[in-house]
Amino acid sequence: MMKKPLPNDHLRTARKAMHLSRKRLAELLGTQERAIERWERGEKQPSPLWRDTLCKFFQSTPEKLGLLEAQPPSIYDPMIPALPSIPLIGRNTDLAQLKARLLPGNNVALTALHGLPGIGKTAMAIALAHDTELRALFPGGILWAGLGPQSNIPATLSRWGALLGIASSEREQLHDQKGWAAALHQIIAQRHIFLVIDDAWKLEDVLALKVGGPNCAHLVTTRFPPIAASITTEPPFVMKVLGTQESMLLLQRLAPSVISEEGGVLDLVQAVGGLPLALTLMGNYLRKQAFSGQKRHIASALQRLSSANERLQITQPRDPWLQPSPLPAQTSLHSAIAVSDQFLPPQARTALYALAVFPSRPHSFTEQAALAVASTTVEVLDLLIDAGLLESSGSGRYSLHQTITDYGRLHISDSLPYERLITFVIKFLEIHKKDWEQLERESDMILVALEKAYELDKKAELILMTLAYAPFLMTHGLYAQAELHLRRAHASAIQQGDLQATISMLRFLGEIAPHQGNLGQAQIPLQEGLKLARQLGNKAEMSALLSDLGWVAEKQGNLRQAETYLQEGLELARQNADREGICGLLRGLSSVAISKGDIAQAEVYAQEGLELARQVADPDHICWLLIILAGAIYERGRFTQAEKYCLEALELARRSSYRERICLLLANLGEIASELGKHIQAEQYLREGLELARQMQHPERTCQLLCTIGIIADRQGNGTQAEAYLQEGLKLACQIGTPDVIANTLYEYGNLCLAQQRAAEANKRFHEMLNSIPEGNQRLNALAKYGLARTALLQGDLQTAHDAGRASAAILAAIGHRQAQEVQQWLQALPQ
Repeated sequence: MMKKPLPNDHLRTARKAMHLSRKRLAELLGTQERAIERWERGEKQPSPLWRDTLCKFFQSTPEKLGLLEAQPPSIYDPMIPALPSIPLIGRNTDLAQLKARLLPGNNVALTALHGLPGIGKTAMAIALAHDTELRALFPGGILWAGLGPQSNIPATLSRWGALLGIASSEREQLHDQKGWAAALHQIIAQRHIFLVIDDAWKLEDVLALKVGGPNCAHLVTTRFPPIAASITTEPPFVMKVLGTQESMLLLQRLAPSVISEEGGVLDLVQAVGGLPLALTLMGNYLRKQAFSGQKRHIASALQRLSSANERLQITQPRDPWLQPSPLPAQTSLHSAIAVSDQFLPPQARTALYALAVFPSRPHSFTEQAALAVASTTVEVLDLLIDAGLLESSGSGRYSLHQTITDYGRLHISDSLPYERLITFVIKFLEIHKKDWEQLERESDMILVALEKAYELDKKAELILMTLAYAPFLMTHGLYAQAELHLRRAHASAIQQGDLQATISMLRFLGEIAPHQGNLGQAQIPLQEGLKLARQLGNKAEMSALLSDLGWVAEKQGNLRQAETYLQEGLELARQNADREGICGLLRGLSSVAISKGDIAQAEVYAQEGLELARQVADPDHICWLLIILAGAIYERGRFTQAEKYCLEALELARRSSYRERICLLLANLGEIASELGKHIQAEQYLREGLELARQMQHPERTCQLLCTIGIIADRQGNGTQAEAYLQEGLKLACQIGTPDVIANTLYEYGNLCLAQQRAAEANKRFHEMLNSIPEGNQRLNALAKYGLARTALLQGDLQTAHDAGRASAAILAAIGHRQAQEVQQWLQALPQ
């Protein structure tokens, strides 16, 4: 039965108040009397034009004349999922930005939101659908469409039509999407409605459901970047992973008893890369395991979650509202990714699994590497990007999220992708073995290849990669990592009967030992390598090993032995016309001469080596020899010339991206600038060097720069600041654990204490130094005794001052050290 319309008493009262009949009012307005009658009886509302005319005539408002149309009730789609018990965490900024996009009047009829599987796109849409501010902005209500890979667009359109009041008889007459779209668009008209199109897999589905009018807003969520980019001229909104703090907070909300008591949770957060679905699944699982209160259950659960395979397989019941047909009733991280995977073409699926051999985010890999390892084409890479599984990381680079990598590795069926990676890395190292910047950028890929070559027992490949990559690791202070791969490759070289590779590995191991505090052990692999090289008659290797043995002897303070090794090596290098080897040995001899105090001879060696290095255009040796030459003339007080050489070396080091060498030169330039009275310039050099050392995470260079800054601060009379730098340097030196680094830092700290007349503290530091000196290092032993001698003098203990001073002078004289004369002069000035 039709509902009888209510009469418009407001309009009739206004007419009678002016003593007008319906006929007269119609004449005055220029309409028919029948129209006035129907308006007053409520049978029809005047059009907007006539409504304005009536308001002007009666000098009133639509409200007072009863001319406002009755607003239809708000419609809230029953398919809108309920809010979860735990609100969104770490998404306040995203919510605010999306709400701003959806505001009426912002000319954005369609807003797209995309991101990885499990990133929280649907959760964001649900939060927006329940937002009270947004509901107030759209009083017409909210319509929801959950699509998925097998959407049912006709059923969604029919349901929306029923909600909007289209009669069933009329709905039965609508047979195609075009007709439905027209009918829905007409009935929505000017209403303010928010339409959510969730989990769109096809662009045509989105377009079929874009039925809102000018006062409506549409939100589309999708895992596919091309869909998001196609449906709006505005940039799509990209959902990002949660940060570490937000991830931990989410786990804390889900499993508070576990997170507050157990360690290792941060590793889990990093393993899943802040992906909300993964965090939610893990949190729910941990909460269930903690229910019994048994710690062994929790420990077992955490152990299980440390496995990528286990993390992928943990399940929880799926909300039936959000269950597209291809998905199982139990949600898991594996199923969330698999639903995208199963719609890929076979070649794209195979490529995705192969790309999983690369390290995941935050690391990336080049397109060249991706094509080689996946044995695929750029078109297939584009398919993976379009599927939202592979991400672009700048020009020509790609990355995979941690969970996608875990999923892909689970599906690698053989070693072929790893074998391709090893082959690619070998070629890469051949081309870039001296390009530190390139090697650093791809270091994680190289380390994966080294590890897999070892696991797959590919001895020849392991040897090739280690020989090419070990110099980079050693130059960057990664000694433990270098030793691991060198020992593996050394064992492989012995098994292969490759004497040349065995010698090279022994030489590298000998070079590493001093940096790990094993100065006394360094000669063992070097002597063994020298013995094998003599057996082979390999003069080049003999010369290189003698050069290393000379360096070790110099580090031990045995300068005469160092000179013997280096001279023999130089003779062999000259016989072999090995100009590069000659440069290196002259560099070593120059350094020994400086330590002996024979600065003139040091300069001769360095100049000869520099001239030869310039002839062969070897920037590495040119750079080092300039550093040595600068050190020699610095000792002679020629600071301006030393600065010139250091600046030339710095330019070369920057050009070749020798960052460790840049740090060393900045430290030297800082000290030279200080001697020249350029204190501001000195500080700039040292600050730049310190920042670079910290960026490189190179503790030894950081420690050296801190000590240099401390020494210069003391020279400038800023003892408090100097001590702060030296304390930080000493703390870092102890963390490094390299004895000679610790001993040198303690020496400078002791000197500072002496300058400040703090005898007890100085005594403590020099004794600590004495106890930390590597076995056989006579130079450091002598310097420690010199420090103790000066401390004893400050304390008034003349006997100890004489004894320690004589012991120091004797050692320095025996090894030919340049400070022998300084200590002798100090002894002569002592009271008897």
